[in-house]
Amino acid sequence: MGRIHDKILHAVNQQSYQPMKARILARRLGLAGGAYGEFRTALNDLVQQGRIEINNSQAIRKSGAKPSLKGTYRTMSSGGGFVKPSPVDGVASPEIRIFPENSNNAANGDLVAIQILRRGNADRPPTGQIISVMERKSHQFVGTYWEKAGEGFVKVDGAVFSQSIVIGDPTTKNVKPGDKVVFDMIRFPSPEERGEGVITELLGPQGDPGVETLAIIRSYNLPDVFPPDVLDEAHHVAENFSEQDFDGRVDYTKHTVVTVDPIDAKDFDDAVQVELDPASGHWTLWVHIADVAHFVKQGGALDREARSRATSIYLPGKVIPMICANRNH
Repeated sequence: MGRIHDKILHAVNQQSYQPMKARILARRLGLAGGAYGEFRTALNDLVQQGRIEINNSQAIRKSGAKPSLKGTYRTMSSGGGFVKPSPVDGVASPEIRIFPENSNNAANGDLVAIQILRRGNADRPPTGQIISVMERKSHQFVGTYWEKAGEGFVKVDGAVFSQSIVIGDPTTKNVKPGDKVVFDMIRFPSPEERGEGVITELLGPQGDPGVETLAIIRSYNLPDVFPPDVLDEAHHVAENFSEQDFDGRVDYTKHTVVTVDPIDAKDFDDAVQVELDPASGHWTLWVHIADVAHFVKQGGALDREARSRATSIYLPGKVIPMICANRNH
């Protein structure tokens, strides 16, 4: 911050200061005449930063205590991120840009309290700083293990934390430098010290395609295993399925249908058919979709788990399905 910025702040924050207009303050600071342009530039900077205010009478006054907002922090791979403030009285606010130096070691998905540093306009979003982490979304993180001077560290994947995390006793998992690992954070990092974690799972060597896919699954806590009751229901449905059961259904099995899928597709869940109507000479397009509702009953374990997952997730060489299917039947 420049000398003129400091002079303005020093004057405005004096206990005896009374709000006054810009030209009066400039004269009192000896910044009238040729220096007035620099004075106005510094003044605008301080207003944008929220450190001073201009009231309805165009008088300059010191900034009051800024109320904090709370919202969910979303990180960016380039560093920093955005906070989506929680609605106030049902009114949504624009996302607040958080630069890396103002992130206060918050992680993706954390509920945070923020203060606005600069108001936004049509060309740029408002910016702010995270003043505290109110609730951590997760204590589990993924990264690459490395060592220095006999100590173990993990560089967390993505631009989450500015420094690597100290790992206590990595030998318990036979971890080697360059391995991808999952660890639990037992002390989050602060401006004064590194975070500390304990390795809970060894994934394998960094760069291996299967390991990197598994790292994505663990990083986003994706549900790659179905609960026992879901597996039991899927097995029961498959065991009791009969191709002759048309109760409440229409039989279209004699139609010739075509799927538009690559040869390595994992799910053939829709198909098409065209048919000429001799009477009108028009073509009819049929679209056939998998009859999921015949197998997944509302309120059951399969239905509950599918609602929780919401969608199938397609990763390189692996699919995490929304619906548990017993593919042996």
